Amino acid sequence: MRGGLLGLALSAAMLVGGCGASDLTATGVVIQVTGTSPSAVSSFVLHTAKDQVLTFVVGPVTFDQTSFPPEHLREHQALAEPVVVTYQVQDGQNVAIKLADAPAVPSPT
Repeated sequence: MRGGLLGLALSAAMLVGGCGASDLTATGVVIQVTGTSPSAVSSFVLHTAKDQVLTFVVGPVTFDQTSFPPEHLREHQALAEPVVVTYQVQDGQNVAIKLADAPAVPSPT
């Protein structure tokens, strides 16, 4: 019985310890991109539909079928195409961890 309780306590501790910061998302138009070259983006500024202006630093970005690399932000800025940023707040900074095209908004008919 004692071993079972110890195992249960350790499992619970691992579950709690494994929880990290929640991922947040913001959708908007890129209004500024900063980097040392066109292919190196270190930060960017997003203007959201809720009229917020958010600054992001680029962290290790996750790639999948829906995401794109940080250097593609310059094209989105030039065309004013909205993006979805998945991010975490780390040490008081918004750290972008995934970048994707925002879903198209259907036009009213």
